[in-house]
Amino acid sequence: MNSVDNPLPNFSTAPAGDGSPPRYRWIREQLLKRIVDGKLKRGDPIDSEVQMAKQFGVSLGTVRKAVDDLVAQHVLVRRQGKGTFVATRDTDTSLRLLFHLVGENDTKELPAFQNVLGSRTRSPTAHEAKRLHLSPRSNILELQRTRTFSDGAVMLERLMLPAKLFPNFEKRLGTRRPILLYEFYEQEFGVSVMNFEERLRAVKATRYDTKIIGCATGSPLLEIERTTYGYDDAPVEFRVSRCATDARYYLHPRR
Repeated sequence: MNSVDNPLPNFSTAPAGDGSPPRYRWIREQLLKRIVDGKLKRGDPIDSEVQMAKQFGVSLGTVRKAVDDLVAQHVLVRRQGKGTFVATRDTDTSLRLLFHLVGENDTKELPAFQNVLGSRTRSPTAHEAKRLHLSPRSNILELQRTRTFSDGAVMLERLMLPAKLFPNFEKRLGTRRPILLYEFYEQEFGVSVMNFEERLRAVKATRYDTKIIGCATGSPLLEIERTTYGYDDAPVEFRVSRCATDARYYLHPRR
């Protein structure tokens, strides 16, 4: 990357005073801003740590700590002998980082996008607004779909998206059924998913669940609430998934 064409601010431009962030955090935010603004794209190399130390006017150790933090969050990736790059997101990486349901033999599988059951634009519930950091007067897009595993098991999902981030979503999705909606978000809308949090609980299957999933009414299901976040830590999706667990476990990977 040419640092003359893409100048980075010197640390002297950082906010002054007791409330200033640590230097490494400020540098981390500057790098993230360049990614969010599209000046750095997936797969792009970043300047060397020595170059950035000079550009930012800080020590090499401070830059390294900022880069280490972004590597740990899978925003950047180091390649031996080549440098540091903005991380790409392939199916294998997404499977490892974003999907934690495993079969009896601990094998992971991304369930296929089967059918769209319906979609609509509406106001969020209080719970959805909280998860998406939205005003109750905001609009969200709700997409309901099914996903299937290779053994025929069905997962029912409801996805809530901030409408302002995904204009003409239904038209642009059309008849496509991408195995990873996150890749679709990035390719079509420039919205990247970088982090997430999940909440799990056991629920009883409703009559609607029974119809879609094929289980008995009242039988136990695993419900997974997931909120995903972009580079700027702003929520980009709130998802509620339900599936039977007679042949599956939720496995939290080692860190």
